[in-house]
Amino acid sequence: FVLKHAGGMLTPPLAPGPKRMEEIGECEDHIVDIQGAGWKEAAADISLTGLGWVAVTGAGTAQVKISVPKGIGVSVRPPLMPFDIWKVASK
Repeated sequence: FVLKHAGGMLTPPLAPGPKRMEEIGECEDHIVDIQGAGWKEAAADISLTGLGWVAVTGAGTAQVKISVPKGIGVSVRPPLMPFDIWKVASK
């Protein structure tokens, strides 16, 4: 997937495509399970060391696969802004 879409769907930071992927190096997968808290609040944040985070919202259990370059830490934490999704979704 990554090599196929580098320089297209995965830009930036992967421009100029395959050459940049070689510079970044090998990726590793992490799989996390998150129990949703409903559609009105984020259940958890998936934090990527040095890159930022993604809030996960939904109902039920979600299994999320994250692929990052080796050496980038992945962790799950309580959401920093659990109710921001409601402000966006209610408009």
